[in-house]
Amino acid sequence: MTQPKKEPASAIQASASPSYYVVFAIKVALVLLILLLLPKLVEGKRRRSTDPQTAARPSSRVELRVLRKECMDNQECSSMIPEERMNCFFQCLSESCYEKIFGDMPLEDGEVDYDRYRLFERCLKQDIWSRNENRKNQMMSK
Repeated sequence: MTQPKKEPASAIQASASPSYYVVFAIKVALVLLILLLLPKLVEGKRRRSTDPQTAARPSSRVELRVLRKECMDNQECSSMIPEERMNCFFQCLSESCYEKIFGDMPLEDGEVDYDRYRLFERCLKQDIWSRNENRKNQMMSK
């Protein structure tokens, strides 16, 4: 029996190598294209206003965060233990909302009332929103 002639390995690789390199080059090019375009595809839309008066005014969320920080650092409230300072903290945030929600029945020391807390948060956000609207109207009238 005669064995078929085997071609040298280099001849087989030489015939397959151009298509292999082309496929590999295409794959690399696609990966690079995806990597270059991906940041543009996922880039978020900016919500900043072009109006300088509106852009300079902090949002309600930022204002609420700053107000909470100021009330937490308030000397009068911070000297109390956490269970006792909730009434003081709520009064510091908004005197009018505190009177509206907790005026008849203030929280007892350590008491947690989620329903009234949600009402207070809603009132506080409306209060901040109305303050921002008043400021906006005053700026527009000038």
